[in-house]
Amino acid sequence: MADGFGLQLTAEVLKNIHNNRVNFAFWLVIEVQSSLHNEKIISEKTLKSLEEPLIAQEGPLTMNEISKETGIPTTTIRYWEKVGLLTIPRDNENKYRILNQNHIRQIRVIHALKSSSYVYTYSLNGIKEIIRELNVGDIDKIRKISTDY
Repeated sequence: MADGFGLQLTAEVLKNIHNNRVNFAFWLVIEVQSSLHNEKIISEKTLKSLEEPLIAQEGPLTMNEISKETGIPTTTIRYWEKVGLLTIPRDNENKYRILNQNHIRQIRVIHALKSSSYVYTYSLNGIKEIIRELNVGDIDKIRKISTDY
C-alpha cells in the first residue's frame, strides 16, 4: 500500500484500522483514489490538447471558461499568475484578463509539471525555470513528465 499511496496515508489507514475505524480508513483511501483519478483525467486532457492544433476562437476566454476546460480552479490560475508561472495580458480599457487557447495549454503544462515526481522538490522558482526552458510544443517531453507522476 505504501508504494501506491505513500507512508503517511498508509500509517493513518493502519492506525484507523487498529482503532476499529475501518470505514473511515476505507474513506481515506477512496478520497486519495478519487484525487488520483482526477489528476489522471487532467493529464490525459493535457496530452490530447497538445497533440491537437489550436482552434481559432472568437474573442478572449473568461477565467471561468479556462477553469472549466482545464479542471484547474480559478483561484489556482490566479495564484500561478501572481507568482509568475503564467503571464496573462489584460485589456487596457477594462483590465480584464485576455485569455486564449494557448493559456489552456500553458495551464495544463504547469499542472503536469506540478504533479510530476520530477518537480516535487523544486521551489516555485525551479518550476518557473523549467517552464521557461520547456517548449510547450515538445509533446514527447511533456508526455513523459505527465505520465511519470
